Order: sequence, then C-alpha cells, then structure tokens
Amino acid sequence: MEETESSNWSKLPIALQHQFFTHAEKAAEKCRERIEKQRETIKKLKGILKFSPLPSEKVDSLRVAFVDGSWLTAKERLGIRVGVYAAGYMVFQGDEIAENGEGYKCGWLVEDQVGDPWETNKILDLLCTNLEREAALHCLEEEDVDFVVIDGNFYGFRVRCCEIMGKELDVEGFRKGKDLVKHVRDLTTRLAESGRCVGVMKRVRLASIDGWILKNLKPERCTNQNDRMILSLIMPERHLFSYETLFGEDSTWLDCLKYSQLKRLYDQYRGREDIDKLWEKASQHVHNTFLVDLKCKPEKLPALKRLFVRHCEAPPYCLEIPKDVDVQRVASYLLGINNPATGLPLPLDLIDQNITLPNGFSKEFLDEIEALLLKDPEIDEKTLMDWFSSINPQKEE
Repeated sequence: MEETESSNWSKLPIALQHQFFTHAEKAAEKCRERIEKQRETIKKLKGILKFSPLPSEKVDSLRVAFVDGSWLTAKERLGIRVGVYAAGYMVFQGDEIAENGEGYKCGWLVEDQVGDPWETNKILDLLCTNLEREAALHCLEEEDVDFVVIDGNFYGFRVRCCEIMGKELDVEGFRKGKDLVKHVRDLTTRLAESGRCVGVMKRVRLASIDGWILKNLKPERCTNQNDRMILSLIMPERHLFSYETLFGEDSTWLDCLKYSQLKRLYDQYRGREDIDKLWEKASQHVHNTFLVDLKCKPEKLPALKRLFVRHCEAPPYCLEIPKDVDVQRVASYLLGINNPATGLPLPLDLIDQNITLPNGFSKEFLDEIEALLLKDPEIDEKTLMDWFSSINPQKEE
C-alpha cells in the first residue's frame, strides 16, 4: 500500500488547525493592505532612481572563477559539539567549464559542549569564509583567471566578530578568535585590492534608499521596504542601478551602511530625534562597528561600490565591486551567462548546488565519528555510549 506524505498542518490537533486557518486569513488580509500601500509609495520613486542599460552580452574567451562555501550549524551530543564546512570553485572559459576547472576543500570543528553554541557557529562561519577566500586567491594566483566572483559581499563576515575575539580555539593556525578574524580580514583585503574580484549578493536587506529619502526628502516618502524589494518592483530588465546616482559619485558601500542605519535609528526613535543628529549617530555607529569587529577603521579598507543588476524578469541582485574593477566588462560577461530561472549567473548557481552541504550531514558525520570510536579497543564501550547519548531522548538533535 502506497503511503502518502501528510502535511505538517495536519499533524496538529484539530483545534489548533482551525485556529491557525483563521489566523492565516487575518494575516493575509493585513499583508494585502501593506503590499498595496508600499507598492503605491514605491511607484513614486520612478522619477528619483536612475537606471542605466546593461552593455551588450560579451562572454568571449574570458576565464572566470566562481567561488562559494557552505557550513552547517554545529551538532550536539552530550559532551561534544561538532561542525563541518566546505568551499569550492569552478573555473569557466567563456560560458563553459574549463578542463580540470573545479576544486573543493572541507574542514571540521570539534568543541566541548559548553558555552554559547552561537560562538561555535560564528567560528564555523569564519572558518568557511576563510576557506572561500583561500580558494579565491588560489584562482587568482594559480588558475590564470581574468577575475573571480565570490558569493556574498567582501566584509559581510564582520558582523558580531567582536563577540568571539577572546574565544580560545583548537584550530590549526589559530589560537584565539581574533587571530581568525584578522586573517580572514587580511585575505579579503588582498582580494579587494587585486582589482580582479567582485562579490555577488543574493540577499540584501539594507534600507539604504529609505535612509536617503529620510535625509533628503520627507519621512512620509519612505517605503518601509529594503532596497532589493524596491528595485524588484520598478527596475527594468537588462538595466543596472548604481548607488552613485543617488548618493553621489564619491559614495561607497559605507554610505549604503550609513543610510540604512539612519533608517533603523529613525524607526527606533520614532521621529523624536532630529534627522541630522541621527545621521551623525549612524555614521559613528558604522565607524565603531568596524573598529570593534575588524580592529580597523573602515576608511582604511579598499574602496568598494555597490550596484544592482537585473538581467531578466527575475529579481535583481547586488554587485559589490572594488573601484579598480571594470564594471562594464564584468556586467557584460554576467549578462551573457545569466540563468533566467534565478536571475543570477549560472556558474554561481552551479557551484552553490555542488558545495551546499545537506542539512542532515552533520548528524551523519557525528555518527561516523561515533562508529570509529566504537571500534577503538582502548575506549570503554559503556563510557562511549554515555558520552554520545542525547540530551533530549524525545527528539532527534
């Protein structure tokens, strides 16, 4: 008899199912009202935001590497916390993968099951980013590529690094969290200074456009949406949007952060603070976060600029580009290898698919460790079973 998979909704008690159906109807109505209001506000920005046509497709014989990484939340059993991560690259000659044009590396982290698991996961994130940066530099120095595309922005790893600076590590080459942070920072800076590396940002939740509206227009003109959603609604296909057209020619990615922080502070103070004072606070906040999270002044890092690219009907994505990179050349190439299903460069989709670790892999990796230890005659089996027993036997951890 063939079994049919039931929905998660049907697994709830009947009383809860009915309540959630009612809640869903109310939530849908509230969302509809919000969407209609925001859409009308966003439409009014068409005369403010400037879009430029993308250059013609020109893949030619460019040799380009695409780099991505993946890590899984650390898995816990009594006494041990285990995490895994991996990174890889694919080199394309024009729109075809080059011969022997793939490379992959992986790593693991084992810690005692004490302290905040967030710290362990942040370390895993940084170790994965470190592996990605090493792969990107390998491509620049050993694979004879014209440029490298990394997944994500250059210094996105910086968030909350200050919280693990003093953490003791048992990782080869790093004794404290600060050693790992500084190493990843310096590798990233080398990539940015090479003039042959760009970052593709798939998910951008900054509200930089609303921040600019606050500072230069009126609060009532704010859309209360992130930049990507705004541009998804009004940006034409085969066009690009550069923040320089809104913020000024000398603006950088730091201005995007400042304007977005301004919007956040305005919402926090609910209009009780003067906009100019909030702008000073936003600017100082961005400056201070780099000092504490990366141990450097943001102005000392390579100048980066951001722009959005839309190839097709799919939503646009954000490019982060060092000032020395030829924007036209990069945009022309990416247009030629676009995946219309996602709107992203197809090679980036491919390396993402290859490198993404399955959600259940951490458990299987931990199972393999346990199995190997069970075969070890020097370890008492009863002690080992207790050591690896689940904290909550009612649930799979």
